Amino acid sequence: MKNNQRKRPRYPVKIDGMVITPEASIPILATEISVDGIRIQSSKPISSGTNISISLQFEEEIWLYGTVIWALDSGSESQRIYQIGIETYAIVIPEIKAISFPEKAELFEEILSRLQKMGQQKKNSSLQEGL
Repeated sequence: MKNNQRKRPRYPVKIDGMVITPEASIPILATEISVDGIRIQSSKPISSGTNISISLQFEEEIWLYGTVIWALDSGSESQRIYQIGIETYAIVIPEIKAISFPEKAELFEEILSRLQKMGQQKKNSSLQEGL
């Protein structure tokens, strides 16, 4: 049996964003999110230990700040795709900043609520297009 060492639940997502490292800005796709971290896909590798900023687009821009914990090359020779795990230490929505766990947990609940609304809006839009 696989031992899952995560302290908090992860949620699957598909959100485009941008990672800013000391060397570059890299387009990414966020694939999992939790109050303590985020998993992203990137066409460029990012080394473990790198401090990064992540911008995600919702109704307004959300910023996550963290450190790369692991990176795996999961693509083919013709198309590199890197899976990257980041431990976050801060979440920032305009005029709201969360650093300690209680603050991050509260702000994370707000993000999950927004994700659910976005998913419901897309679902409703798809249903209306089919009519």
